[in-house]
Amino acid sequence: MTRLLVFSLVLCSAQAYAAKWVQLADDDDSSFYIDIDSVRSISPYLVGSSSTDRYLSVFSRIDFNDGARLSSGEAYTHTIQYNYINCDMGSYFVKSFRMYNNREVVASDDYTIEDESEFKIAYPTTPPDDIIKTICV
Repeated sequence: MTRLLVFSLVLCSAQAYAAKWVQLADDDDSSFYIDIDSVRSISPYLVGSSSTDRYLSVFSRIDFNDGARLSSGEAYTHTIQYNYINCDMGSYFVKSFRMYNNREVVASDDYTIEDESEFKIAYPTTPPDDIIKTICV
C-alpha cells in the first residue's frame, strides 16, 4: 500500500543547526524521517527509504553562492536536491536536483551534479549514522 504524505513546512529565520529527527511514516515498503529543527530554520531536511530499491534518499535544500544563470540570463535562487545512499554498498552520491528561480518556478530538473565546489550546502547532506542504521536494515 502506498501512502501519500502531505505536510506543510513553514520556514523561519535561521537558527543554530541541531538535528531532531521525527518519524513521519513507516510501513512495509518505506520509512520517512524529518529533521524538525531544520524545518524551523532555512532548509527542510527529510530522509526516507524504500525496501524495494535498497537506497536511502536524502532531500535537502542547497542555496547558490552567487546565483547561477542559464544562457537565457535567468537566475536561480536555490535547489531541492535528491541524494542517495546505497544501503548495501554504503556509498553516497548526488543524484539530481531541481533549480528554482525567485518566483519559486522550477527552472531545471534531473540534472546530475559532478562537481559540488560551486555550491554551498546549507546543512550536512549525509544523515547521522543512527538514522542510516535505522532505515538501512
